[in-house]
Parts: sequence; C-alpha cells; structure tokens
Amino acid sequence: MQRTSAALRRHRGAQPGRRASASAPTVLAAALAVVLASACGSAGVGPRGESTAGPEREAEAEPAQPPIVAMQRARLGGRLVFIDESGVRRGDLTRIAQVPVRDNSPSWSPDGRWIVFASSRGREDMMQTSLWLVAARLDAQPRRLTSGDFEDRDPAWSADGSAVVFSSNRGGSFAIWRQELSMSDYGWPIAAGAPSQLIASERAAFHPAPAPDGSAIAYTEADLESGASEIWLWSAGERQRLSEGPSDSTPAWSPDGRRLAFAGLVEREGQPPDVDLFTMNADGSGRAPLIAEPLALQTHPVWSRDGRHLFATSLYRSVDSGKPILSSITFVAIDAEGRAASTELRSLSDPMAVESRASPALGPGQLDAAALARNPSYGDDLARAIEAHLLRRDLGAP
Repeated sequence: MQRTSAALRRHRGAQPGRRASASAPTVLAAALAVVLASACGSAGVGPRGESTAGPEREAEAEPAQPPIVAMQRARLGGRLVFIDESGVRRGDLTRIAQVPVRDNSPSWSPDGRWIVFASSRGREDMMQTSLWLVAARLDAQPRRLTSGDFEDRDPAWSADGSAVVFSSNRGGSFAIWRQELSMSDYGWPIAAGAPSQLIASERAAFHPAPAPDGSAIAYTEADLESGASEIWLWSAGERQRLSEGPSDSTPAWSPDGRRLAFAGLVEREGQPPDVDLFTMNADGSGRAPLIAEPLALQTHPVWSRDGRHLFATSLYRSVDSGKPILSSITFVAIDAEGRAASTELRSLSDPMAVESRASPALGPGQLDAAALARNPSYGDDLARAIEAHLLRRDLGAP
C-alpha cells in the first residue's frame, strides 16, 4: 500500500490540478464507453479483417485451456487472448488481423466449445461492431454471425446454448435481440434465420444476461441523454425494474441464479463519483456493496462457474485528463452467502509486462483457487502500472 500511495502522489503531484468531477449519472456511462474503446494471422484476413478462409471442421472445436479469455489491447486495436489463473497470456484466441480490429465482449458457450464476441472486423469504423463466433481454441479463425450495418454488441449465450442474445440498434434504438442458431454441415454454429427483437422499451437496452435456468434475462435500461440507468428483468414477456439507479449497469447472474452482481455509482464526500460492484437478490431486494475500490471504476462483473470468485474490469484514469491509464482484470473471492470473502481486490495481470485488459469470460472448467490467491493486490499492481506510465512520460514515449 505504501508503494501505491507513493505512485499515486507522484502521478497526481505532476499534474497542474484536478479536473472538476463529471456529473454523477454520467460517470458510469463514461466508464463503459472507455472500456469499450480501450481496445482502440495474416493469412485468411480480408481488407477489413474479415475472414476469407474456408470452413473448419467441428472436430477442431475442442474445449480450450487455460479457462479465461479476455480482451487485450494490441498495436492494431484489441484482440482476444487466453490467460491462466496467474495472469500469464498463453496464446491468442483470434488470429491477429493486419488492419486495425477491435475484438471484445467475449462470451463462452455453456458447453465450452464456442465463444461469441463483438468485433469491428469487416466494418469501416472500429467503434462499429458485429457479432462473430470462434471455436474455443488457440488461433482459431472466427466467422461472422450477424450481418448488416447495425451496431451489434454485448453478446451472451442462452442458457441452453441454442441462441445468442445481444444489444443492437437494428430496430432504430438499442434493444435486446435474439439470434437462433443451428449447426452447419461442418459442425459450426450458424445463424438460423434473421434476429428477432426480444426486449424493447422507450429507452436504450444493453448488457443482456440470461438467467442460469433460462427463465429470465437481466439487462441494463439507460437514458442516453442523462446517463441514468438501472437493472431490469425480463421474463415471460414482462419487464420489471430491479434497481433504483441512478447509474446501475452490467448485471451478471450467480451460478445458482439467486443473486445478481452489477456495477453501481458511489458518491463519497469530498471525492469524485466512483463506480463499484454491488450484489442484490434476484428479485431486486438486498442491495449491498460487494467491495469498495476508490482507486478505479469497476464494471462488467462475471462469476466463476462455481460461484467462488467474481471477476470484473477495473479502469484507472488520469485524475487530470480523464484519459485511461490502465484497464485491468480484477477479482475477489466470494463466500457461501454471495458476499466478498476478503476486502482485498486482486489483479489478474501479466507478471512480465503491463498490459491493458478488459471483459473477462470464463470457461466451464474449474479454476485453480490456489493460483488465483497468489496474484498481487490491485493496489500493488496499479502502482506498478503508474510507475511504468510515469517512466514512459519522463522519457517522452507516447
């Protein structure tokens, strides 16, 4: 903690002054946008990163190890990588394109064989994404799932693996859509017809999270003008508001379906607005903070399959410019009651280099809890990143 404090003092002391904080309802919206933008093989890649290779056989689509996939910033955008429980990158999930490409928001199929993700492959603008599918193995060739010039994002598998739900503006405003899947002759999931709109409201809808038993979908409803957002539940065609906001987002179900984790706004006296992780019961009751980390914004929680750990994306920004310095994958141990078993947030970072990572997705396998426990605290890892950032600045590096 002393190392963290020293690095923070140097970082903040080198800046002429602290910016006035943004209005509270817009802080979470800004954090989500930064996470999405933070990402901004040569063969078989088209002029805009789109696949031109032939189909692959189903036999190649085997469950992969290590069991964690995340977005890692790359020279030409962002790519999806496999990392182990020690934070070491073990290889690339998606073949690296020779043009700027942003792959993010991975979601692992229930059977562990496939990963759906949002990507700017085949698009003119890196901030525009379609949905793509890839076999869950090293250096696999992805295939485009959704078509058109719409913004398709936030993919998640249905509980039975027969469909993908996602957020899209293909109906005008952002709503939740469903894409049914079927198997091709090559054993590859493909779109079965056109997507159908599943959830719509007068406001925008993002981040669909199907319940483990398939009975409901939790999602974010947001006012794009004010930045206000809440967690809602859709079941049997009916919508129910679960949280009061003013800025709640990115819900994630616990494996037993009893609780939801989500990102929520926190206002502390004398400090700018913050975003931390919360949990609540599936009916919206029992809202409680999970872990407080004032150094960074936490979003996009995801539970391990056994419910013993909760992972998230933590974003540390410059206190002066607001620009992101580091996006990290962090996690906390969870007890049997769904609460944090420790007050210490740990970082799943590469021990050899400071890498910007976000949007973790966990496979169906069991995680190595002992290896996870050996990871550094987020504060210590953040200090390392700040020191590297200051060194680059002192040397005049970009």
